[in-house]
Amino acid sequence: MDDILFKIIELVIIILMALIGRYVVPYLKSIVDINKLEQIVMWANKFVVMAENVITGKGKGTEKCEYVSELLIKKAKELGLQLTDEQIRTLVEDAYNTMIKTINADKGVE
Repeated sequence: MDDILFKIIELVIIILMALIGRYVVPYLKSIVDINKLEQIVMWANKFVVMAENVITGKGKGTEKCEYVSELLIKKAKELGLQLTDEQIRTLVEDAYNTMIKTINADKGVE
């Protein structure tokens, strides 16, 4: 009787471990990845504002974009993210548009 009970408990533990490996671990990993993506978006916004303040003068958009891209690449590596050039460009453009919208909202412009 004890052997049967032990085998049942062992089987339940194996099934639970399989379910945890199948469903819980990927779910937790997705939460961590989402957190990293939120962080890189936040950093992109900060880097764009910083570039606007550090690199002054007209016609320096390309220089600012390259500066922000370099900072984002470093930050992404720190966070363990691998971003493509297209993803970085999209992050920079979105952060720039967010900054412009914030400036316009502060001025009362729509």
